[in-house]
Amino acid sequence: MKSPLISVIVPVYNKEHYVAKLISCVKDQTFRDFECIIVDDGSTDKSGQICDEMTLDDENIVVHHIQNGGVSHARNTALDIAKGEYITFLDSDDEIPNDYLQKIAEDIKQYNADMIIGAIKMVSDSGERIVDYPFDQRVYSMQELLPQFAEAQRDCGVFGWCVNKTFRRELANSCRFDENLTLYEDFDFYLWLYPKIDTVYFDVYNYYLYYSDRSNFSTFDDSKIDYQSQLIVQLRLKQFLENNNTWSGCNKDIVSKRIQDYLFFIVFHSPKECFKERFIDSHDYYNQSGIIIKERNTFKGLILNCIKLNNYCIVKVIITLYKTFTKIIHR
Repeated sequence: MKSPLISVIVPVYNKEHYVAKLISCVKDQTFRDFECIIVDDGSTDKSGQICDEMTLDDENIVVHHIQNGGVSHARNTALDIAKGEYITFLDSDDEIPNDYLQKIAEDIKQYNADMIIGAIKMVSDSGERIVDYPFDQRVYSMQELLPQFAEAQRDCGVFGWCVNKTFRRELANSCRFDENLTLYEDFDFYLWLYPKIDTVYFDVYNYYLYYSDRSNFSTFDDSKIDYQSQLIVQLRLKQFLENNNTWSGCNKDIVSKRIQDYLFFIVFHSPKECFKERFIDSHDYYNQSGIIIKERNTFKGLILNCIKLNNYCIVKVIITLYKTFTKIIHR
């Protein structure tokens, strides 16, 4: 089996302090049967210029400059033009070892799996930590993975990382990132892809270097998160598990709890001007979810049962009193 062409997709937005290192990592790869598509998502710093200057002498790398549309739009732009048999994503503020693509190519040739999932090494100012997967280094059928799917995702995020995965491009022809999502858009993308995946090979020794201190995740304000979109992702996960006859046990318990959390957050963090609309949406989503609310003797349980029973007036009074009291005691 000849070496596969691998399309490497890199979205870039205002990463002038890091992108040069990532490009150097790509240029230094021992494996050369790849195309790297860098999408400069309308950067306002020197990121675009750095990308252009550093790739002039490497025909494997092409840079596309587009108007700012968000990371999902940038990735979709690259997916639309990728020509490789397999696709993998890199983030512009991370790094990879120089044999990263070589090991992926060897895994593809040896195991011929639909998806390769590599290891994640978290790098921060406090040191390095390898994310612990509950899977051995071997080929799994998707059906083997599904009984542990929700638990593994909750504990280490293995199925939600956008990076560290390589998959057959033909399987993703109808899959694109939801450009309306600003959080967990990567997991949402893979939930569209996983139903098309039959086999997964875990390479627990091919490390992707994820620099957590450079991530923008910590900048999210809880009150500004689009919990409704996050709920939709969880409902999609529930549907995926149901379709594969694994909506039971830990899968059911973990995802049901997450759905309840988001139903609560939608209402609790709702601005006053759209509180009623958000409450109605939550009640509709509760009916759609088909889950059973078990919490009762907690503040969250009280709110959830009001959502269940469509008691808008009661829940509005309860949350208003709670927030007023909280402000008073924190003065």
